[in-house]
Amino acid sequence: KVDHDGALTFPISAKGKAATAEGVFEKIAANDHEAREAAAEQLGQGKKDAFGQTYQVKVTGAVIK
Repeated sequence: KVDHDGALTFPISAKGKAATAEGVFEKIAANDHEAREAAAEQLGQGKKDAFGQTYQVKVTGAVIK
């Protein structure tokens, strides 16, 4: 489902299933603190991944198989 703010959410029954997503792959701007914070949350505490903190996919649609 798509929330009112445009975010995609999935039912818990989708956990562990394969998915295909469509969207735009883009570099996170150095001054985009919200996107950088979201990337850090997705990586989890203690993990280091410069690529995941620098790029993101803004998903416009997804299909769960």
